[in-house]
Amino acid sequence: MVIDQDNERDKLLRLVQTLQEFDPDIIATKGGDSHLFPYLVRRAWINGLLEDLVFSRDNVPLAAKNVRGRTFFSYGRTYYRAPMRRLYGRIHVDEKNTFILAEAGFDGLYEIARTCRVSLHAAARSSIGSSMSSIEYYQAVRSNVLIPRNKSIPEAFKSAVELLVGDRGGFVYEPEVGIHEDVGEVDFASMYPTVMVNNNISAETVLCKCCPDSNLRIPDLGYHICQKRVGIVPKALKPVIKKRLLYEKLKSEAHDERLREVYDNRQTALKWILVTCFGYLGYRNARFGTVDGHIGVCAFGREAF
Repeated sequence: MVIDQDNERDKLLRLVQTLQEFDPDIIATKGGDSHLFPYLVRRAWINGLLEDLVFSRDNVPLAAKNVRGRTFFSYGRTYYRAPMRRLYGRIHVDEKNTFILAEAGFDGLYEIARTCRVSLHAAARSSIGSSMSSIEYYQAVRSNVLIPRNKSIPEAFKSAVELLVGDRGGFVYEPEVGIHEDVGEVDFASMYPTVMVNNNISAETVLCKCCPDSNLRIPDLGYHICQKRVGIVPKALKPVIKKRLLYEKLKSEAHDERLREVYDNRQTALKWILVTCFGYLGYRNARFGTVDGHIGVCAFGREAF
């Protein structure tokens, strides 16, 4: 619906009235967080309608809040994330302030919200790392494990030789220089996440104090891994892996094109969690991260080849 008649004051009132008539559950905008909502608030204030500018189901005006956005650096680039403009009784999704919506649509957004136990408006704006943290915190609460305020497990001391042997990354084939025909590609489904689950890699399991004689060891370095308890990271990743494989299976069996698209979007959303979980394992602020476990995943990966 286009509102293009009367003066600005009447247009704003008509916008509020139209919203109440349609009564949507979700409001999707393009730039709502960064520009659109702040602009409407400004124009409503100039026209003396600040108390009447109600976009929520609750009778709460779309008041301006003194909340600043966040500027951050990632891989050599500078990004700006606008502050969240929240509605009450409705969900506001800003298509310019979300990653998962662009990659997997609303189907993927619903899947992230349900899997990570976060609200839709938060899931739309969360980074994949934040989603991963949410799953870990949920599993920690379920397991009656205290969540550390800050990451406090330092990397184990390594000699120069141990660093040379252990911290080598994944296995890389060196192809012969030239033009090749009949080249094949082998793709492992969620290889590193599966390694983390199958080998129980988590901050509290690698070099644990309860199993120094454990038979489960990280290749090359020989670090022991707990055999008495399952770590928070494997607990968080296991259901994500299972759900993604299930969606892949359902997608291959579905005959309805729309249903295939839904399953594909949902597995894509979960794929992004699995893609980033390995890097997040070595992230300095990850509560259940471990550098030694991060190195260990690479070691298990090299051993697989």
